[in-house]
Amino acid sequence: MTDEMNNVVRDDQYIYFFQAGQLYRKAISSAEADPASLLSTAPFSPALTSPQTSAVLEYSDGYLYWARYNSSSGASDFYRVIADGSEPATHYVSSIDANSEVRKFKIVRYDDGGNEINAFVILF
Repeated sequence: MTDEMNNVVRDDQYIYFFQAGQLYRKAISSAEADPASLLSTAPFSPALTSPQTSAVLEYSDGYLYWARYNSSSGASDFYRVIADGSEPATHYVSSIDANSEVRKFKIVRYDDGGNEINAFVILF
């Protein structure tokens, strides 16, 4: 993983990362030589579109989040998939047009006086 956009996130059982436009996971307890397994992002497969081969990845409350960049439009759409792979991926946030790939993002939660709100902090 030599691309500057690669990052690795983890939960208690797995590490997750992008390789060649696909989302992979590898058990933390596995041997170094054991291969990683492809995590389905259907119906959005591959997870990333060409020429994007890697993306910033975020883990929060059992879900993995990433941005898929469309170089033709300059927009990024956010997707998420449950980390155990038991549900299909979903389109989470539509078309943020910055004419640049997302470099970093963080999911933050705040309470506005009774409602807990999830928000994205995004750096392009």
